[in-house]
Amino acid sequence: MTTRNHSLDTRRRRLLQGAAAGLTGAALGGVLAPLAPFTGTAAHAQGDSKRIRIGFQKYGNFVVLKARGTLEKRLASEGIAVQWLEFPAGPQLLEGLNAGAVDVGTVGETPPIFAQAGRVDFVYIGSEPPAPRGEAIVVPQNSPSRTVAQLRGKKVAFNKGSNVHYLLVKALQQAGLTYSDIEPVYLTPADARAAFVQSSVDAWVIWDPYLAAIQRQANARTIANGEGLVRNTQYYVAARKFAATQPHVLNALLEEVNAVDSWGRENVPQVAALLSPLVGLDAATLEVALKRTGYGVQPISEATLAYQQQIADTFSALKLIPGKLSVADARDAMRDCVRRARMALTPDACMRWRGSVQRESLYATRAVSAPWTQRVPSYAALSAATSNFTIFIIASAARRAFSGSGSPIIEITSTGAICHDTPKRSFSQPQASGAPPPSSSASQ
Repeated sequence: MTTRNHSLDTRRRRLLQGAAAGLTGAALGGVLAPLAPFTGTAAHAQGDSKRIRIGFQKYGNFVVLKARGTLEKRLASEGIAVQWLEFPAGPQLLEGLNAGAVDVGTVGETPPIFAQAGRVDFVYIGSEPPAPRGEAIVVPQNSPSRTVAQLRGKKVAFNKGSNVHYLLVKALQQAGLTYSDIEPVYLTPADARAAFVQSSVDAWVIWDPYLAAIQRQANARTIANGEGLVRNTQYYVAARKFAATQPHVLNALLEEVNAVDSWGRENVPQVAALLSPLVGLDAATLEVALKRTGYGVQPISEATLAYQQQIADTFSALKLIPGKLSVADARDAMRDCVRRARMALTPDACMRWRGSVQRESLYATRAVSAPWTQRVPSYAALSAATSNFTIFIIASAARRAFSGSGSPIIEITSTGAICHDTPKRSFSQPQASGAPPPSSSASQ
């Protein structure tokens, strides 16, 4: 048993190391090596209610959120500390999550596929709108290559397992080439830029703000971007254990990120000025990148999972990941339950039950509490005052929308809502004496 587990762990680490290929010794020592001695402690601490460890990259809304300090202020009242850990790219960030050193992070659309294939235990918790112009294939201004088709036999640099990996595959397919028609050179952004400037590679597949920087500073020429090929979606991912035990912390994080996005969308020059000293790029370059960015946290939908499945199937067919994988296995089932139930809950579709019901709380969130506690304030107040009283809103109409065998149940309390995924027991108790009748008063 021990030998088999060691073999599985070895294969997993090899895959993740492959996704992080090109990471220089200096970067490895500066980013991941310090985490190694603490792997056991960090893994044990994952889900620690007193802190949240956020993995971020050199650019993006997490950098803005960190600079503004609003998340720290929000969580301080609960005694929760925020720790920020910087990584050069998504694959390395997910390796940090796998090591137990990161609770939540933001990555592109391809790193989660390689991570899941490497058996990293994470879940998708949200996404940003697509930003296909935020990544591209560039060549030197004097390059004879004018199209992707002309990259046949050329050296193409990119970070293996990153979002641009999928862009390259799709661009090659559209041009009538295969992955084997080019010579991939796996490099992190910093090393790839050096190789590109020194003409050690013929093309570079890269994302913003590195893309904007090489376009403005080295006059790199774009031969293809993500438009018509890929979405270039940024995802918020969390360690599965942390998502299950600290959903309210993740809700707070996503709400603060969304607030930053809303501000940033309307204040691009100010965001560029804020980011400039933090990322080491001039504000004008950052404005170019920011105008190609998607803004606003979105839930993980069926369409999102289907798109990620396409990416997984593509890399599986290319044998860049072992075998097939099901992206749906990395969905946050309880968060999804809340989203689906919220969409289906209407006064006409709900029934209210009163009685002493043993709580089977699987998930706690504020996601749906506001509209319903406002509609049934007397129920919520009674719930807080009477220990044997609970309110269940059973979304019978959601049965058609929910993939499980039962209907999602939202339990409304004075402090939030609890979602029950596919209940295994009946909640159809008779109403207790004096219970409010199931009338239209819930929609007040």
